[in-house]
Amino acid sequence: MDTRERYAAYAERIAGVSPSYAAWARSLDDGTVSVLDEVPESKRQPELLFAVARRLGADPADPGALRALVQEARPALIAALASATVQANDPRRLAPVVPLFAALAARVGRPLGLVD
Repeated sequence: MDTRERYAAYAERIAGVSPSYAAWARSLDDGTVSVLDEVPESKRQPELLFAVARRLGADPADPGALRALVQEARPALIAALASATVQANDPRRLAPVVPLFAALAARVGRPLGLVD
C-alpha cells in the first residue's frame, strides 16, 4: 500500500470519528507525499503526521492547514516526524495475556486490576 492509499484508507476509517483528520488525510498532495517520502516508513503514520502538524501550529479545522505547513515549515516538519513516536493505548494489545490474567484471578480468588 503506497502513501496515498494508506491515507485514503485512514480517511475512510476515521471519517465518522474525526471529520477534521479525515479531511486532512484526503488533502494529501504531491508536496505532502514528498515530505513523507523523506522519513522512514514507520514515521509516515497519519496519526503521527497529524500530531506533529498540530504541535507545529496547524489547525485541524482547516483542511488546507496541512498543505500550508508542508510549504512553510518543511524542514521543521521532517525533523519533528523523524523524532516523534505514537503511543497506542489500544486495549486489544492486551488480548494475548487476558487468559493469563483470568487464570491468576481464579487462582487467587479475587479480581485483578491493572495500572498502566
